[in-house]
Amino acid sequence: MEILGNKLAYRTYRHTKVNEVTIDLPEIKPQAFPLESTGSFEDRPELEGYTYGVAQEALDLNRTQGNVYRKYLADKDQVKASQTIHLTTSDDSPQLLDTHDIIVEEGGKLSLVLSYKDQGQVEKFRNSLIRIIAKKAAEVNVYIIQKEDRSMSLESVVVLAEEKAKVRLRQYEMGALKNYMNTQVELLGQEADVDIKSIYFGHEEDQLNILYHVNHHKPKTKANLVINGALMDQSQKNLKTTLDFKEGSGGSQGSEEEYTVLLDDSVLNISVPVLLSHEDDIAGNHAASSGEIDADLLFYLKSRGIDHQLAESLIVESKYASTIDLLKDQEEKDAIWEYFRNKMNKR
Repeated sequence: MEILGNKLAYRTYRHTKVNEVTIDLPEIKPQAFPLESTGSFEDRPELEGYTYGVAQEALDLNRTQGNVYRKYLADKDQVKASQTIHLTTSDDSPQLLDTHDIIVEEGGKLSLVLSYKDQGQVEKFRNSLIRIIAKKAAEVNVYIIQKEDRSMSLESVVVLAEEKAKVRLRQYEMGALKNYMNTQVELLGQEADVDIKSIYFGHEEDQLNILYHVNHHKPKTKANLVINGALMDQSQKNLKTTLDFKEGSGGSQGSEEEYTVLLDDSVLNISVPVLLSHEDDIAGNHAASSGEIDADLLFYLKSRGIDHQLAESLIVESKYASTIDLLKDQEEKDAIWEYFRNKMNKR
């Protein structure tokens, strides 16, 4: 089944080919994914009226055929210890349709790591829905790690942040044959604060299609989005980021930045930063830059006895380091570095 996903909220010229992407979904086969669930798919009333996710068809798949549902709760003023959830597709269980509801009540605190990888030779399919609801003065830290070599992955993230809520979202997108990411943020309460740090790595013939959309609804809200990526071989990336300051969001701040290292001439890199405002009293910034590795820096490292391949790897690692260092799970941190270095060593 073909669907249209990652649609720009405000369309531009068709010839740019950034308004949406065509996704060819595989046939979904009934199966029991080997992971205990904490319930079945629930419709969240808090999300009624909002458009989010890679595509509505992707959300409907999880509602009707999802095989993993988990809920993570922190009650009022409760502090929940960080936990790591591992989700692995295999040749025996090649399709994962998982939904995660992260709900933190007023003054609560919760941290969660979701780690995805695949094993085996059969091509896999993953459709993930991650819904983060942060009530007044809540603090939420979510880390999403993707290390998939033979997967088509759809990853839909939606964040609702109420008054003075703080959400820290970290995304580590290190692979996948075809990777469709969509992150929607709704800043619903005054002084709501969402900080997103993300890295991506395209290699071989990976295709990445990524969309971020942040809506500022109330005064003095804050959003910060920083993305660092690298592309090599014949990989392709299409990234769209939008900051939208709605009427009534005066005094708010928003920043979107993306930096891409191009390791081969054969890569395809497209970036579309968008800044919209219905208010005068806002501070909005957006930037996107891409280019080859600095020749002087490469020469400097090689003059110190470091071979070309390792020098390239070290330079890209320096771009990733600040985001990877935010991970508290040392095992996961080491796994990301190992995955990246293994891929770079194949150059």
